[in-house]
Parts: sequence; structure tokens; C-alpha cells
Amino acid sequence: MDLQYKEYLLKVVCPCPQERAVFYAIAAFGEGLLHIQILINHYAKDIFLKDELHQMEFYRYQTEQNINISNPWWMDWFHGGLNFHIEHHCFPRVPRHNLRKVGDMIQEICRKHNVPYDSSPFTTVIWRTLNTLYNMKFLFKLDPR
Repeated sequence: MDLQYKEYLLKVVCPCPQERAVFYAIAAFGEGLLHIQILINHYAKDIFLKDELHQMEFYRYQTEQNINISNPWWMDWFHGGLNFHIEHHCFPRVPRHNLRKVGDMIQEICRKHNVPYDSSPFTTVIWRTLNTLYNMKFLFKLDPR
């Protein structure tokens, strides 16, 4: 879809500028929440080096590199299923209403094979993400000298 068609469609659906501004604000808010969700699910854990990554099995890597957000069942809609990020990475085609059931199965398998399964509350995951991002600055050097 080209840009002109999208702009035309938006003007048809939201004819006045105030409606378009409200539409954009709601869309930007939703997009921001999604970006925060994806960021905290991937960057709250320790970073593996390339050699370590290639030595791991696929499912072990998925469980050790991702984190779930623990919350009550009625909050699953807010996270869009991404609160079960380990399950999402292990089985990406499972519908989100089944991810809680799959999570119970994965936790049982992780216990059986002594693989860490990480799940924490939202605020804890945010704190861990900020801490990981802070510590990453010591791993990378942007100065080319």
C-alpha cells in the first residue's frame, strides 16, 4: 500500500484533523507499549557471547535468553500474549489463549532437565532490563580509536 492511499484512507475514516490526531495518539501509545514489551522480554537477561550461543541447544537458548512476565490471567490481554515470551519463542504458532497451558508444560520440562525458567513481575523485569542495558555499555566500545 503506498503512502498516498494510506493518507487518503485515513482522511476518509477520520475526516477532521482532531480525529486524525486522536487516532495517531492512540496508535502511537499502542506501538509504544508493544516496543516496551518486546524490549523487556529480550534485554532483561544476560547477553551470551557468540561461541556460547552456538554451543546451546535451541530450546535451552530460548528459555535462557527470554523472560516471562508473571501476572494474573486477566492481565494476559494487556500483554497480548507476549508475557509468555519463552513459550512464544519455543512455539511461535501457538495461539495466545493457549500459552498459559503451554507454559505449565515447559516449566515441567525445564524442571526435569534442570534448565532455568525465568518469570518475574513487570516492575522487576523493567528494573532488570535497565540494569542489563547499563552493564552492556562495558561490553561494547563505539570509539573507533
